[in-house]
Amino acid sequence: LAAGDTDTTSMSVGVNTSVAGVVSGTQTINFESDGTGTSGLGITALDSQDLSVTAVIEGGVYRLANPVINNSQPVAFGNVRQGDVVAEQAVSITNDVPDDGFSEALNAQAAGTTGGVLNNGGSFALLGPGATNDSAIAVSIDTSTAGDKSGNATIDFESDGTGSSDLGTTALPSQDVAVTGAVYRLAEGAASPDPIQFYARVGDTVGQNLTIENTAVADGYSENLDANASASGNASVTGGPVVALAAGSSDSSTLSVSADTATAGVFNGQVDVAYESNGQAFGPGDNVDVGGQQVEVNTSVYAEAVASVTPSVDFGTVRVGTAALSSIDVANTGTGALVDDLRETSRSVDTPFSVDALTGDVAAGDTRALGVGMDTSVAGVFSGAASLGFASHNDHLSDVDLGSQTVAFTGTVNNLAEAAFVDVPDPGGDAVLSGSGSAFLLDFGTIFSDDLGAMFEDVLGIQNIATGPADLLAGSFSSLGSCAIFCLNGMTSFDDFFDIAAGDILDNLMVSLDTTLLGLGVYEDSITLNPFSTLTGFDDIALDPIVLSLRINVRESTGDVPLPGTLVLMVTGLLVMSSRRRRQAR
Repeated sequence: LAAGDTDTTSMSVGVNTSVAGVVSGTQTINFESDGTGTSGLGITALDSQDLSVTAVIEGGVYRLANPVINNSQPVAFGNVRQGDVVAEQAVSITNDVPDDGFSEALNAQAAGTTGGVLNNGGSFALLGPGATNDSAIAVSIDTSTAGDKSGNATIDFESDGTGSSDLGTTALPSQDVAVTGAVYRLAEGAASPDPIQFYARVGDTVGQNLTIENTAVADGYSENLDANASASGNASVTGGPVVALAAGSSDSSTLSVSADTATAGVFNGQVDVAYESNGQAFGPGDNVDVGGQQVEVNTSVYAEAVASVTPSVDFGTVRVGTAALSSIDVANTGTGALVDDLRETSRSVDTPFSVDALTGDVAAGDTRALGVGMDTSVAGVFSGAASLGFASHNDHLSDVDLGSQTVAFTGTVNNLAEAAFVDVPDPGGDAVLSGSGSAFLLDFGTIFSDDLGAMFEDVLGIQNIATGPADLLAGSFSSLGSCAIFCLNGMTSFDDFFDIAAGDILDNLMVSLDTTLLGLGVYEDSITLNPFSTLTGFDDIALDPIVLSLRINVRESTGDVPLPGTLVLMVTGLLVMSSRRRRQAR
């Protein structure tokens, strides 16, 4: 301290105020002369001086407030349901200091929280020594969400000298109130399948287990689920109830739904599922109705299709190479409000018959015409059958085998008639028939001039030489004109003819020859047969014409010289006898 300077801050003197009264004493101060920076002579001790101190302690010494939380901790709220209103619990706080006039008051303020703890934001001030406040500050838990709500509620404290020490406020350590509690969400129910769809045929048994699921979050803070069901309309339910189904779990065995299939048609029913949240295992209280679900039950019941098929087809008689076509009806005669379609599944058809394919399915009440045919490439009498297999079909169920339906077929395929001239046995016949196809020759051979004047004749027939089943033969002849040489038995036996069956012969067709007017030479003529193949119901078919040629050769007799009259008579007799023998020989 330099010469002339004063220091008023480096040293201070105080008194002990722990006890009220008069205080006196001496404070000794030691001095030294320091030559540092001036004389450089070092430090020289100076005389000490005593400072007498006296004080009168007229006030008191005040103690700070002392907050004590009286609640048992943790403050437990137990288990409650989400959304419940939870009653706050007040925090009881005592200013635990003597009420002797020397203790300050207590201030308190609800501060922060942790976890799911809530406070009311309450406070109090100037709580006197020994006094308790059990209403200003309260704690609770947040029930807006589910989960563990444990945590702390912090309370800030101050010691307040207002009205006592008047020394203002002094911050005191904060204290935590421990709080526990858990919030549980309600169970949530869901049933499946929804809707339930049954497909059945009349008389079938149908059923579906109803799966009940607790869809609440499986985090340990969701209640269990109870479920029960009732049915109406064309639906019934058995089993139940489902009890205490944990969150995230499902039950597919307790409840079963069925429907009546006695009648074909489309039917509706309903299963009403009632849900309750069961918190009994956790303590929140009695079950709570959490709504329900209406599960629609739709049932489509099909009647089986019924196959009805034309039982037989007779193609009648047709010609070789012509079309032999007919049809059969395939009908679905099943009845009911809902009927399966008819579906062809298999077929076998005997030769030479055929059946067109059945394209697509036949709906109930519908009829399909299927073409059927008979192969006419070969003649014959045919019979056979087609076996058509059917099934009852819809798009939702397995097909039902309906067995097979048999269609019987009959039919005859004719060859065309075929005409030919034939020699009919005739002891007196005078001609020889030869030829085939479209050309025949009836040859009366060679006679001699000696035979002129004699009558010759021969009987023919026309045969239908077709084989197997065949058309009838009909025909007409061209006329020879005048009966100059050859005559056709007065032109009556060569009239038009009809209905000659295969193998049959139209006989008694006589060709005669009068040689009276003939001379030497070859005489020829012909007649044409115009044959037809006939079949009832069909147009006649003209067959190739057949020409029958007629011929005789007249030659001069050998040794033709004049003879006496008696000899002439004898020779004439011999010639007549010879002529008769020749006719018999022919």
